[in-house]
Amino acid sequence: MDPKKAEDVKKKIADLFPLALNAGGKKYQEEKFAAAGKYFDMARMLNPSDTTAALYSGVAYQRIEDFAKARDAFEALINLGSNDPSIYKVVH
Repeated sequence: MDPKKAEDVKKKIADLFPLALNAGGKKYQEEKFAAAGKYFDMARMLNPSDTTAALYSGVAYQRIEDFAKARDAFEALINLGSNDPSIYKVVH
């Protein structure tokens, strides 16, 4: 891929990240936690170094008792270097 096209793709991905994160937040506020988790996962995929998306994904999955997905999201958060002690308050 030529460098200009590669830069265009990077910009489009960067533009999609906040849309996915905001959509997840909206679904979470509507208490549609499964849908919220999917949007937060999409945000994580678009920006794997973002800790907010990992945290919110874990919390959303925890709300629907999908503890395997919640654990994966929280582990990703820890692997990103998050040392915020509040994460341990939401993990069962």
